[in-house]
Amino acid sequence: MCVITATELKQNLGKYLELSLTEDVLVKKNGKIITLLTSPSLRESDTTSFLALGGKYQDFDYEAYLAEREDLR
Repeated sequence: MCVITATELKQNLGKYLELSLTEDVLVKKNGKIITLLTSPSLRESDTTSFLALGGKYQDFDYEAYLAEREDLR
C-alpha cells in the first residue's frame, strides 16, 4: 500500500492512477485519510471490468455516507 498526500495526488495524478491498478493508494489530507484509490480487480477477483461493479453501488445512500464521514471527524 502506498500512502500519499492530497497535494502529491494532484501533482502526479496519472502516476497514482496507474499505480492503483496494482496496489492500493491511500490519500491523506491534513493527516486524515480522505480516500483510497484501488483497482476493482484487487477487490473483486471475478470482475472483468469496472462496469461489473455497477450493481454493487446501485443502492448507495450518499446522505448516509456523508453522515458517517462527519461522525468520523
